[in-house]
Amino acid sequence: GDFSLSAIPAYSFILAIWAVFMLEFWKRKQSKTVLQWGTANFESEEITRLEFKGEEIDSYINGKKIKFFSNKKRDQIILTSYVIVFILIFIDMAILASIYVIRFALIKNGVSKSNSQTIASIANAVQIKITDAIYKNLAVRLTNFENHRTDTLYEDSFIIKIFLFQFINSYASFYYLAFLAEFFGDCERNECVV
Repeated sequence: GDFSLSAIPAYSFILAIWAVFMLEFWKRKQSKTVLQWGTANFESEEITRLEFKGEEIDSYINGKKIKFFSNKKRDQIILTSYVIVFILIFIDMAILASIYVIRFALIKNGVSKSNSQTIASIANAVQIKITDAIYKNLAVRLTNFENHRTDTLYEDSFIIKIFLFQFINSYASFYYLAFLAEFFGDCERNECVV
C-alpha cells in the first residue's frame, strides 16, 4: 500500500506551523530592515514622478501649485488597462489551447505520441518566450498610460500586470496536465502527473 497516507496529517501540521513561524520571522526581519534603512513612512513622503501628468491647481492644504489628476478618470484608465490585461491572458490561453489542438491533430494524422509531444513542447516554449516579450512591452505602455503619481504606485501596478500574465503564461500547460489532460484522453489515470 501507500505508506505516505498516514504521514499526510503530520506533514500538514508541520507545514502549517512552519508557515506561521516563517510569517512572524519575516515581519520581524522586515521591521528591523525598515529601521536600519530609515524607510519608515517612505510612501507617504514620496515625491511626484516627473512623468505624472495633470492640471496645475492650487493645493487646498497649503495653497502651493500641485498637479491634479481626477481619481474617476484614473479609475477608468486602470479599469481599461486591466480589461486589456485579461483579454491578453485569454488570448494567451487560446494560443496554448491551439498548441494542444495541433498536437491532437498530429497524433490523429499518424505522428507518434512522443514526437507530437516534443513538437507541442517546443511550440509551447517558443510561445511562452514570444508572448512574454510582447507582454512586457505592453505592460510598460499600459502602466505609463495609467499615469501614476509616485514611483511606488507605478512599480506596484507594473508588477501586478507582469505577475498575472507570467503566472498564466508560464504555468497554464502544467494546469492542463494536472487537471484537464486526463479528461481529454491525453494520458491514462495519473500518468501525466507522475
